[in-house]
Amino acid sequence: MKFSGYALNDNLVSSLNSLGYYDLTLIQEKTIVPALKGKSFIAKAETGSGKTHAFLIPIIQNLTIDNNIQAIIVEPTLELCYQIDKFIKDLSSLIKTFDGYNLSSSILKNGENLTFNTPTIIVSTPNKLLEAIYNYKCLNLANVKTIVLDEADMLLEGESSQEVISLMDSLNVKQKMVFTATMKEHQIASLKKLFAISQVIEVNKNFTSTNVKHHFVDIKHRALDDALITFINTEHPYFTLVFASRKNTLAKIYSSLCDKGIRCAYLTSDESLRERKNTLKRIQNGEFELVLCSDLASRGLDFEKVSHVISLDIPSNIDYYYHRSGRTGRYNNKGDSYIFYDDELNLKAKQTLEKKLSFDYLILRQEGLKQDKKHLKQPKKKNEKLEAEIKKELAKVRSNKVKPNYKKKMRKAVNKAIKNHKRKIIMENLKSKRKAMAYKD
Repeated sequence: MKFSGYALNDNLVSSLNSLGYYDLTLIQEKTIVPALKGKSFIAKAETGSGKTHAFLIPIIQNLTIDNNIQAIIVEPTLELCYQIDKFIKDLSSLIKTFDGYNLSSSILKNGENLTFNTPTIIVSTPNKLLEAIYNYKCLNLANVKTIVLDEADMLLEGESSQEVISLMDSLNVKQKMVFTATMKEHQIASLKKLFAISQVIEVNKNFTSTNVKHHFVDIKHRALDDALITFINTEHPYFTLVFASRKNTLAKIYSSLCDKGIRCAYLTSDESLRERKNTLKRIQNGEFELVLCSDLASRGLDFEKVSHVISLDIPSNIDYYYHRSGRTGRYNNKGDSYIFYDDELNLKAKQTLEKKLSFDYLILRQEGLKQDKKHLKQPKKKNEKLEAEIKKELAKVRSNKVKPNYKKKMRKAVNKAIKNHKRKIIMENLKSKRKAMAYKD
């Protein structure tokens, strides 16, 4: 389905097309109509499915010409706030003014007075928004119609959980839209009661996009920096994100790669906000083909044309792996997610992932990636003798007419053939042992 097929303003549609967006994703098809009608809902879809546009497009379409704050978008990190704000500003630079419409946005920082330059959309983290409401009292929220909780699973964990609940209690907003990728069913049920939302829209129960292939890579006790260099030199990835749970691991690898003349970016929470913002801008401008990042970047950040994702470990919270791998395979593009491992890998975490996702198994050689033959499924050998005995027993109970208990009789015949076959094997083994013992005597 194309955006032009919906009741959207022509200027908005042409602006979306100019940015390369023509067709709706499945989550957008399911949510845009109820969102345009002002409905509240919880929407769940895998990473990279287009959730951001699913709430931004109806918000923009429903804006009026009033110079008041009309919508609030709550994000867990300032990096995500900047990303959302950039998309709104990209659209506003293309959209021509039309009747009943006003588009402007602002990222809420430390107590700005927005009285004289009031945006129609506020993008903020929960704590900055609460500060503005209660400490600085610099916002007029009387005309807010819509609030969006994006990356809700991250917003509702740890300290920010109580901030979000306080925020929702303080705002009398008709439309509440909650978006998540990995929230569990019991968490969604709690959220429905907490925020009085009845509708849940879930489009896909996959943990990650079907566009992403998952691989375990045995690095054969190589140092992680050497393994990365070998991978890059042999596989020639277009744009790679490398994740690790420990920031000191990333720092050591970053230092080692820089010493060896490999150009890469470093993105963790240890950097100041200004440094992270500058790094993100340079990444978006295409200055780097390799980015080392902590799980900060795995949540919602949208880098264009990520071809490969490499995890140097399996995070303790498996959901973080889904978010990592979700940085590639976005917007119907194909992508690959690799987990580097050796004997020290957390086997329990590995087994958990293997139950949830389909992996293939590779070995990193000096000449590149090779199939790990240990994990190839061997075809089962046919036991021709057993099959012949089963056919023989089935022939005894088969009839041209269907008789009572025929299925039971067939099962008994098969079981009898299997037992007889096993008995013959045991007897043959006993005979061969007796012969061997007699030969020794």
